Amino acid sequence: YMFEIKNFFPTMVGITEVDSTTRQNTYDTVMTYVNSERGNSELIQPSNENLSTTFHLNQDIIKHLNLNELNDCILHCAVEFSRRIGVKRKRENFNIYSWLNKFEKNQLEHQHTHLPHFISGVYYVVADENSGTLAFNDPCPVRIFWNQIHCSELVSDEILVQTVQPKSGRLVMFPSWQPHFVSKNNSQLRMSIAFNLEYKDS
Repeated sequence: YMFEIKNFFPTMVGITEVDSTTRQNTYDTVMTYVNSERGNSELIQPSNENLSTTFHLNQDIIKHLNLNELNDCILHCAVEFSRRIGVKRKRENFNIYSWLNKFEKNQLEHQHTHLPHFISGVYYVVADENSGTLAFNDPCPVRIFWNQIHCSELVSDEILVQTVQPKSGRLVMFPSWQPHFVSKNNSQLRMSIAFNLEYKDS
């Protein structure tokens, strides 16, 4: 018999490495800011933020630090990501809101989503092979339940969770509904810029 099997309902995750100039300029700017008196006074966790790793400002940190090269890279990838999921979105109609994540050794972040936003992502300013991984959970609870009942021998981290290894200069993008978490960080410092993208009609 000719028996064709198709993989329906895939989840798209975009990964790229920024160019060396963008990586170095972003690193220099962010580290100078974080270690400055200005950064120490501005990077205060809001009272409504329950994650010790997350630092929001009253504005987008990419614009606040004039990280124009990183901004351009994110917008370029957002247009391509939108095209690949089947919708056309113009670069000039995207709005970015970004913030700083700083993980010290043994810190982690529990599962969450970025709903109701359109696209979310992260850029790694400082990360290495010991940094906590970005982990994506299977977003379908019915499939998880079915696997546990009928395919218990297949139920493993490889089936239920897919991971991306952080790396300095790496940019990751995913739909905002995708559940994800950060595993325990084993490096001395894991610093990233997380962001949400919205699309506004002109």
